[in-house]
Amino acid sequence: MRAAAKLGRRAAHAHGDDDATVSIHDLSRYAAANPPAATEIIPGGNHVFNAPNPLSTEAELSPQAAALFDFVIEQAGPSFGVLWS
Repeated sequence: MRAAAKLGRRAAHAHGDDDATVSIHDLSRYAAANPPAATEIIPGGNHVFNAPNPLSTEAELSPQAAALFDFVIEQAGPSFGVLWS
């Protein structure tokens, strides 16, 4: 929590609502520690957003992992694509 409070910039927090490893309550605690944080609850997502772990390059993304990537790209803004070109 202290690290989240010290970020000094907007953060993005995503959490699966079916995560048995980390409580969904922790999402609200992290967001409260960094008030400008964007949050996203991914329906049906477990701790790895229903993706195979480790994720291979041949694996198809689960709908939950795809929702996570969409959220990250949305939060990063238009410059995010530059990292992938």
